Amino acid sequence: IYTDMKPLFWKKIALKNKGTTNPSMPKLEEGQTLTYMIDRNKYVFFGGSNPPKDPTGSTGKATEPKKEEVGSPVSSSLKFSTLKNKNFLKGSTSFSSIPTKKDTSVECVHILDPGTFEWKIERTTGKAPSRRTHHYVWYEAPYLVVYGGLSPEKKALTDIFCLNVDNLSWKRFFSLEGPPPRIHGSFTNMGMKKYLIGGNSLPDNVVLNDIWTLSFEGVVWSASSLELPGLLWSRFELADGARAPPMKGQDAIKVSDSLIFLFGGYNRAGEPTDVSLLLDVDTRKLINFETKGAKPTPRAFHRLIALKDNVVCLFGGIGSSEETLKGGSNIQYLSDMYILSLDDGFWTQPSVGGYAPLPRASPSIAGNQSEVACQVLVLGGRLRDGTVDYSLHVLEEIDPNKGDVWLVGGTAANEMNRISAELAQAEKTITEQKERIGELETMVRKVRDEWETKETKKKQLKAAIDEVRAEREQKMKEMALQVDERQHLSLIHISEPTRQAEISYAVFCLKKK
Repeated sequence: IYTDMKPLFWKKIALKNKGTTNPSMPKLEEGQTLTYMIDRNKYVFFGGSNPPKDPTGSTGKATEPKKEEVGSPVSSSLKFSTLKNKNFLKGSTSFSSIPTKKDTSVECVHILDPGTFEWKIERTTGKAPSRRTHHYVWYEAPYLVVYGGLSPEKKALTDIFCLNVDNLSWKRFFSLEGPPPRIHGSFTNMGMKKYLIGGNSLPDNVVLNDIWTLSFEGVVWSASSLELPGLLWSRFELADGARAPPMKGQDAIKVSDSLIFLFGGYNRAGEPTDVSLLLDVDTRKLINFETKGAKPTPRAFHRLIALKDNVVCLFGGIGSSEETLKGGSNIQYLSDMYILSLDDGFWTQPSVGGYAPLPRASPSIAGNQSEVACQVLVLGGRLRDGTVDYSLHVLEEIDPNKGDVWLVGGTAANEMNRISAELAQAEKTITEQKERIGELETMVRKVRDEWETKETKKKQLKAAIDEVRAEREQKMKEMALQVDERQHLSLIHISEPTRQAEISYAVFCLKKK
């Protein structure tokens, strides 16, 4: 199905500059984004709950901003030529999870060099966005655009910012109207218009089925102010009164000048789906895309990314229902990979060698969009045990003609399969042990909670007994006083009844002893 591609191989790279002594390495967590800047061959990292450290911590001085060069954004991406031989362009969406600390402005960004895998931190100026996760990010040279997300106070954001990477200056877009606040929708870059589909509304927590377009056609990029006017949101209505299915946690990707491919997500019942849809933005029709082959299992919070012309990759996600997510245990995190050939709509699940990423939720993922040597980076995200993997996983093609030890075929293929199997078994064992440790920790917490509850009840019972005992002692003292007073009196005379009647009287005479 993808015979024009070379064999794929996962590499695991321990990132340089890791540690608290060098601030160039970002703090990894669930819900951040990694975006490829094709004109610079660099990756830019954004988001998270903790602001990056001052770059003077490693270099002694902050990076001086360059002189601003004003211009309109330029898109550069893969071309597709499938589905009725149209020219296809790669588009992307970014999904990111929940911060915990105070909301502060983003004063720095992290840049990753794919050649050396070293981080560099750059100080930014201007009107910077606040800290956030679950945001959407895309790059159109020289601008990195950030939309929405989730604040540290768990409020959905609707603001939009752009960073001019040439001079590292932030500006904010000005808009009076827009879609209701939401997270977990899909956001697809279709050129001058972007398409926001579905998501989860906040704070009412409703799965949405509306579609909005975001147009930059009227933006005055040359404006000197920190607020850029001209942004326009519009409600996108489907033809013939049709409605899109409610969905959140789905992903979408541009597959032609007019087509958006959507897959998966949660429905309103909270169940993950394996629905494949095609949205034609010209005819305004949303249709089911009938695919074949080894179709991915139902999931949400996965990633779609282009590998080559006509080839789309799906990675990971969560295969559990929302009810299971609320329980916090037995959650099915995924790390499998599927490839979709857009020539014929055929899914395959390739056998990939190397050190595959562990199952995780909401990682940062990006690709270099190269026809010569494709590369996909997976970074961060939450593992099953709640920790974060600080290793960078890189999916690359390997050349069978260079005599590499990972050659496909013959003894080398057996060696690759053997080592891959050993790595997979080691990963499985580690994951099982971590899960077992997690279960034991849960049991310990449960026993501790039960013990603390019993201790609390014991203290309450003791206090009640002490109170009853004190009341009883007080009453006994009062009775003793009464008895004592009576012991000082003696009866000396009782008179005869006054008369024979229903009511008669007698007199008792008492005398103190």
